[in-house]
Amino acid sequence: MPITTPTSPRARVWPLLFILLVCYAPVWGQTCNAPTNLGDAGTGTSSANLYWYYATAPVANSPFELQVRVSGTTSWSTISDIPNPTANTYTYYLVPNLTPGTTYQWQVRSGCSPYSTSATFSTAACVPPVYLDARVVLPTSARVTWSGPTPITLEWQQQGSTTWNTVASLTTAGYSLTGLTNNTAYQFRVQTLCTATQNSSFSPPFSFTTGCQRPTSPGTYEVGATSV
Repeated sequence: MPITTPTSPRARVWPLLFILLVCYAPVWGQTCNAPTNLGDAGTGTSSANLYWYYATAPVANSPFELQVRVSGTTSWSTISDIPNPTANTYTYYLVPNLTPGTTYQWQVRSGCSPYSTSATFSTAACVPPVYLDARVVLPTSARVTWSGPTPITLEWQQQGSTTWNTVASLTTAGYSLTGLTNNTAYQFRVQTLCTATQNSSFSPPFSFTTGCQRPTSPGTYEVGATSV
């Protein structure tokens, strides 16, 4: 009958730990590749639509973390928990609340990767609308138009007046002025509302003159003879 030597519980644990270390040590602390091909798909005065490419990685579906800062500064603003739906695809993210006419630096990483190489983008400057015009000018009304981002503040007045009439927060590229006086010169100007705290200057005024009011039909009258 063979003689067996009893082993202690500790002795039986060591082989199991060895197996775990050999099999799973490469996974523990494993990192994946950083996102690449950073770019912007368009910027406004206060936002930017950023994108990046994320290749196949050992850890799938880990959320992205994006950092943005004004170029030349040292403090990052961090946006976390951006969904990462799949690998080998581009991800787009709209960054809001930016300052008009400003250059930014940004970088992004997945939950398991280092940060990407940084890239830059610039927001559009806060400028007034352009191509002001007055169309369908009638004796008592006119359609005024312009081109530019919205919302818009419109101001108009009769030429020579010191007071402007204001129409705020327009979201279209035109507005119909009514109640005007015929055969009278008017002017209007517009301003872009870029952010909650920043507006553009007003555009140079655009002038137009309303049409003449056509006289109504005089009708038919009988003129009696006068004897002298």
